[in-house]
Amino acid sequence: MSSYSIGAARNEFSALVHEAEGTPVEITRNGEPVAVLVSIAQFRRLMGQGNFGDLLKRFRREHLADLDDDLFPVEVRDRSPGPPVKLG
Repeated sequence: MSSYSIGAARNEFSALVHEAEGTPVEITRNGEPVAVLVSIAQFRRLMGQGNFGDLLKRFRREHLADLDDDLFPVEVRDRSPGPPVKLG
């Protein structure tokens, strides 16, 4: 991944957009990374991933026939009350 300062990115924005269509481009301020320019295809792929819970549900839906309930239980949260807590 190539890296450009904000000033250089401003001066070469068109070229950076073209470069970002192939590979992400890092933008820095005072030498520290602050942003990444990515293609719209990669952005859409990243945004479509969702959070872990949604991904797990989708995975289970898509692979239900392949999952062994003993190895991958449907209910993964332990709902037992847990040990008693002494307050004070």
